[in-house]
Order: sequence, then structure tokens, then C-alpha cells
Amino acid sequence: MSDIGRPWNSTESAESYRKWFPVFIDHPTFDLVGFGEEAVGLSKYATLDLKRKILAAAIAHKLRISLTYAEKRYVRDEQIVQPRDLGLSRKIDRLFESGHSGLSSYVESLKDNFEDNSGTLDDLSNQFFYRNLAGLDAAKKLSDLGYLCEVAVILRSLLEQFAFAAKVRTLPVETDLEKVKPIECVNYLKSIERGVGKLYGLLSKYTHFEFDHHTHFFSRSPDAVFTIQKDAVLRAYSIHLIFLTMLSMSRYVGSVASIQFGVTPSCVSELTDFGREVAEYSKQVCDLFPT
Repeated sequence: MSDIGRPWNSTESAESYRKWFPVFIDHPTFDLVGFGEEAVGLSKYATLDLKRKILAAAIAHKLRISLTYAEKRYVRDEQIVQPRDLGLSRKIDRLFESGHSGLSSYVESLKDNFEDNSGTLDDLSNQFFYRNLAGLDAAKKLSDLGYLCEVAVILRSLLEQFAFAAKVRTLPVETDLEKVKPIECVNYLKSIERGVGKLYGLLSKYTHFEFDHHTHFFSRSPDAVFTIQKDAVLRAYSIHLIFLTMLSMSRYVGSVASIQFGVTPSCVSELTDFGREVAEYSKQVCDLFPT
């Protein structure tokens, strides 16, 4: 059993995870400052000082007092959602946006180079590739909130959908889509990007209840054993799964782009850069959490 405040599967303290992977309560994309319907939505990169002044303005308006007095008397830093550059958050956001941008560019390139007479289901494939971007957005938001299994469920479904889109591009227009099975699509994607098999298995273990992959949800107090519902340590794990999924998608694009377009589109170099940046991020995390 873990010590109090220490995740079962890690020798690092929970506080260490909170320092580097803070969880942004309720509003992962925009931080709200103020009260109720009058709250102001700020960029996730807004500074603490800006948030403090806006909160003071909201209090001053509500209590009909001066702005200076409101800030001095009523505003404390712990009342305010911390800025996104805490820990690794800014780096994670930028990395995600880099990979997302490269995959979006790939989808746009597919749409720009679409041919009606290709004889294959390219148009349907393009639409499903586009839907994958929404899946990545959903996974990222849940990760920011400190969830893990829920992120894995989305990523596993996303990977199946990505595999379907990849496989469909190879099929003639008269194909009976009801007969296209998920495992057949995943196997096709594995034939191009070998890492997909291990990733799919890992996501499946988080999605189905396999005890060895869920022990990090257990912690304890002096009186009881309990499960962690959402936490910084789970955010750390789920971000890892998101980047692994995006890397698999990127490697597929790198393998097929020259065939699909004739010339290699710019999105390939974008995604290559993304892969290198993920490797650097991974090394940094390993240095922070050596065990």
C-alpha cells in the first residue's frame, strides 16, 4: 500500500506531481474570473496579476467600493486560478497545439487534393480523419481536469476511428461498409505504424479493468483505502497517452504522405518537429521523476 499522499505506482510524492502537472478545476481552456454570469473568461495564458485586477474590479463593482481597496482588502492569490505556465502546463499546451496543427494541416491537404474519380472512398476517409481532431480536443480537456481512464476511452475509440479512416482510403467505392471490422482496420494501421499495436493494447487495459493498470488510483488515509477520482498524477499519465496517440498518427502521416500527395506536404515536417519535441519533453519528465 502507498504512503499517505503517494501514488501506489510511483515513489514520487503526490505534491511533486501537483507542482509539475497542476489540475485546472472546471475550466481547462479558459479560466473564469468573477462571479456567476458576469464572470470574465480569460485566455489560459493570462497572468496572475491580470486575473487579480479583474477579480478586484468585479468585487469593487459588486460592493460599490474603490478598485484599490477591493484589491487590497478582498483579493488573495489562492482565490484565483493560477496561470497556465505553472509546472509543465505551458509546454504541454504548446506541444499539443503543435501536433494538433500538423494533423489539421494533413486533413486540409487531403481535402485540397481530393479527386472525385479516385475510385476509392477518399471523401469518407477525409471526413473521419477530420473527426479525429475533435477526439483529441476532448481527451486534452479531460486530461487538464485530472482524469485518466476517461481519456483512455476516448483515445482508444479515436485510434479505431483513425484506423478506419486509413483503411477506407484503400477500399473501392462499392465496398459494403458494414463488413469493415475494427480489428481489420487496426491491423492495417499496424502494418504501417508498428507502435499502434502496443498503444492499442495499453489503452485497452486502461479502458477495461485490468488491476495492474489501475493500482495508481489507490491511495489511503489513516482510516481507509480510497480511489483517486482525478488528480495531478492522473493528468501526468493521461498526457503521456495523448502524446503517444498523436505520435502514432504522425508516423502514419509521415509514411503515407508522399504516396498520397506525390510530393511531401509541409505537414510532414511539422509533425516530425512535433515528434522531436515530444522526445525532449519525455526526457525532461524522466529527469524530474527519475524513478
